[in-house]
Amino acid sequence: MKLGNLDLFLNNAGIAIIGNILDISLEDWKDILDVNLMGIVHSLKVFLPKMIEQRHGHIVNMASGAGIFGSTEPLPYVASKFAVVGISEALFGQLHQYGIKVSVIVPSYIRTNIFHRSRIRCPQAVLDDIGEVKLKAIYKKLFIINPIIKSIILF
Repeated sequence: MKLGNLDLFLNNAGIAIIGNILDISLEDWKDILDVNLMGIVHSLKVFLPKMIEQRHGHIVNMASGAGIFGSTEPLPYVASKFAVVGISEALFGQLHQYGIKVSVIVPSYIRTNIFHRSRIRCPQAVLDDIGEVKLKAIYKKLFIINPIIKSIILF
């Protein structure tokens, strides 16, 4: 595959399944990790060599506030987004020698249809309340962001 200049690469993928740990099958876990985590890994394998070759670029990985603050729901999604933050931290340390910057965006709750595609459904009222509950919990907590990441973007 021949690529032109690659200055900015945005990795963004996410699916979620809501449910108790005992209700979520191993296949569901695999599906979520394949999209949310391995989707980023596969993309990096394709595009990173070009950035290394040109000795510059910026990788932006989309994670989630759930990848920093944690949450009880949706469990596989939370685990996958913690992994995205971890990969971003590791890449930040590995790629600066090539002139490549790495950022991770960790938005708070954003009302999307991600839960409506879920195999385990929950009532709309629960979905509406998730955001409010999460935001209140976040604002009450004091947290420290690992200083190795110079460009974590919270919104």
